[in-house]
Amino acid sequence: MDRCAKLMSTTALASCTLLGVPMPAAALTTQHATACVPYLIEQGSDSLSYGANGVFGSSSNPPTDELAVLCPLVRATEVAPGGLFGVWIDGTSGGITGVLCTLYSYSYTNALLGAQRSSMSSGVFDVQMTLPASQVPPYSSQYLICFLGPGAGLFDFEPVQ
Repeated sequence: MDRCAKLMSTTALASCTLLGVPMPAAALTTQHATACVPYLIEQGSDSLSYGANGVFGSSSNPPTDELAVLCPLVRATEVAPGGLFGVWIDGTSGGITGVLCTLYSYSYTNALLGAQRSSMSSGVFDVQMTLPASQVPPYSSQYLICFLGPGAGLFDFEPVQ
């Protein structure tokens, strides 16, 4: 980057700050759904279809089969007292049995602190799931477990505080 571009970006940042233009407080932690791993040992990863646009339940399975994936979540900051921890999930229901996701929070001693379940059954979805700050203390971990029907899939997920 040349001197002029650096000066312009510094000037723009200073101008936005002085004008009170809101700017993100934390880094975006959007994670591609290929970060999800098979959840049930017996199904193996052969049953899932990983691609450039996400992870999908195999369309060759019988329509009643659902495949489970576990998606680890990364928190960029602690959740403020009285606040919410949330995750946006983007995907497609596949049109047959859909997608069922549960957001879990566990303490560092492996005690369940909270959970929320959401079911998506028609078309492309963009759903937010949340837990209160009391269920997401420091040193806890959060993850999603999603059951994908045939042809259903996840594109990405984004933890938000």
